[in-house]
Amino acid sequence: LGAVFVASDVDPDVKDLQRRLGPHVKVVYRRTDVPQLDLAVLARAQHFIGNCISSFTAFVSRERREAGLPVEYWGMPPVVPPEAVRDEEHQLPAGRSRQEEL
Repeated sequence: LGAVFVASDVDPDVKDLQRRLGPHVKVVYRRTDVPQLDLAVLARAQHFIGNCISSFTAFVSRERREAGLPVEYWGMPPVVPPEAVRDEEHQLPAGRSRQEEL
């Protein structure tokens, strides 16, 4: 991760974020009256984390999904399809149901 672009309609604590990420990551925040600029940057970023109740995030998410780019939301675990789980720890023994495991 080389840079983090922060888009917010409230004053983000950029100094704290920079301190937590360290000097090797550049934190960029520009207060602007042109939301289309933020939308363009967020839609094309390597990774995006948004607020799931935000209409702004909804616009970015739709564009990113169309482009096949990842979308995550604050406080929500990433969705992992069942076929992606391969390690033995998460698999049920043969012939057992999830209900029996509970």
